[in-house]
Amino acid sequence: MVMHEEEVHDVVAVNIRSQQPRKDIDVYLQPLIDDLKLLWQGVEGVYDAVRDEVFTLKAVLFWTINDFPTYGNLSGSVTKGYNACPICVDETKPYRLKHSKKMGFLRNRRFLWRHHPYRKQAAAFDNTIEDEVAPEPLSGEEVLSRVEGLPRDFGKGKKPAKHAGGPRPCWKKKSVFFELDYWKYIPVRHILDVMHIEKNCCDAILGTLLNIPGKTKDGAVSCLDMVDMGIRTDLKPTAGPKKAKLPLVCLLEMFFPPSFFDIMIHLTVHLVREVELWGPVFFRWMYPFERYVKVFKGYVKNRHFPEGCIAEKYIVEEATEFCADRILAEDATTNTEDVQPYLAEHKEYLDLIYPNNGNNKKWMREKQNATFPVWLKDRVANELRFPNNNVSQTLRWMAAGPRNLVPTYAAAYHINKVDYNTEERDNVRSVQNSGVTLLANAMQCKVPVFNCDWVESTRGVKVDELGFTLVKLNRLGHLNDPFVLATHVKQIFCISDPLDADWLVVVRCPDIDYRGVDEDDEVHDIEVEAQPFNIPPMPSVDTFDDVDENHHSKHMRDGNEGIWIDIDSLPRVNDNLPCDIDVNEWNCT
Repeated sequence: MVMHEEEVHDVVAVNIRSQQPRKDIDVYLQPLIDDLKLLWQGVEGVYDAVRDEVFTLKAVLFWTINDFPTYGNLSGSVTKGYNACPICVDETKPYRLKHSKKMGFLRNRRFLWRHHPYRKQAAAFDNTIEDEVAPEPLSGEEVLSRVEGLPRDFGKGKKPAKHAGGPRPCWKKKSVFFELDYWKYIPVRHILDVMHIEKNCCDAILGTLLNIPGKTKDGAVSCLDMVDMGIRTDLKPTAGPKKAKLPLVCLLEMFFPPSFFDIMIHLTVHLVREVELWGPVFFRWMYPFERYVKVFKGYVKNRHFPEGCIAEKYIVEEATEFCADRILAEDATTNTEDVQPYLAEHKEYLDLIYPNNGNNKKWMREKQNATFPVWLKDRVANELRFPNNNVSQTLRWMAAGPRNLVPTYAAAYHINKVDYNTEERDNVRSVQNSGVTLLANAMQCKVPVFNCDWVESTRGVKVDELGFTLVKLNRLGHLNDPFVLATHVKQIFCISDPLDADWLVVVRCPDIDYRGVDEDDEVHDIEVEAQPFNIPPMPSVDTFDDVDENHHSKHMRDGNEGIWIDIDSLPRVNDNLPCDIDVNEWNCT
């Protein structure tokens, strides 16, 4: 499946207003539901221009994709609180973190296989041994049976009632998409958006690693939550006279604090199931739609009427593309009045020499497009032999075709603020400035271009164990494709390999124009580094298959490194303290 930009138009919904419809989205979706019902039954009398026939058009909605709050609005699922996972529903089983005042989704070991060693490592996780299995996702028919009869209250004035005991709700309404007859039979009706999930997970990881204020999931309240849970008690804050020291957590892959595991981290365990059912994620994520929303926002010229601006410009764009694709001819050569008589004459000529293909319009059109430029050149040349011809200057230029001569420069080129010398000029200089590199699967030739001697990819290039790229210049390849667009290459120079004189080490140059730098720039501080083309393999890491349950020192880094916080920022209560802290200074529970 390949999605082009024009295909994104039909699936992007833009809401510029500051107030979102939330649960009232069903009102806006009702016209779409009516159209989907009609498409499910079939629309008769649709014309197929390729086959030149009339057929019955049918269409099915496979799934929807949104960010997580809108996911809840469309599916009717609860996306906050104890049942925040729409796949696990009432089997989510989070842990309420009293000090962080949020839910911690720590039961992810359930999704490992039955005898995984992590299941028995209590101290390394939440101080419990995991014996349960992963919850089975509900089918569409099971979801429909559970949401049948739920009230659908429109309007934003009413707030949902607070939980008054009993089972906690997993849905807040019945989805409007269940009006479609086939919706309950689709295995995954609402897709988790990988784009938003990976963005939120990256923010949490980087914020915790770099201790970014407002982004980090670690801190005093996280340490106090772990003390309450009885895990990693060696990470409890150490009180000083006026400040408390928080040990920095090491080996974060296993020892993130419980506050780190919010609903976004939990949703990553369900992405594998969706890949198994619906294929690769790049067919389903929101990157193309989010990018095209930016195009729609660029249509807005009057901020008082954004919807009107988008609608008007979108109609103009659609009309222009329709005229360019359907009304105008395919070959630009035939768009002038001077060419039309010759085009008709050439068509008669093809009908004469290919009588058996006259009824095949597609073949005849392709044949005419392929042979018309050469035929026109010869036809106009014959007319120019006579002094009183009616060949216009425009037709002469078009019949001559493109110019085959390319201007060359023997000295040097200045491309992208970098000077490139030719090989002839490089041979008479004491410095080397003619090497280039290109990382691409295919080459395109446009002006200005370089005529290069390329090294053979298989036997002329190798990467050593340190990650450096080495080349052998006497192994030339790509002899039939020596040209490359000048703006696509990077400048390099080569150093002889001290271990093997036949090979040269490739070193990339910094992209900077030394003649254009400011006086304040310190050009002499620029270092040239050898950047290998291939990424070296990841180093081996400890798998933690064998963990000493009574040993906690590996949670902390060596030395006296830590984060200092004010004592007044810590919570105070009157309960007994489970850690060695002076009650007169501050409490940690």
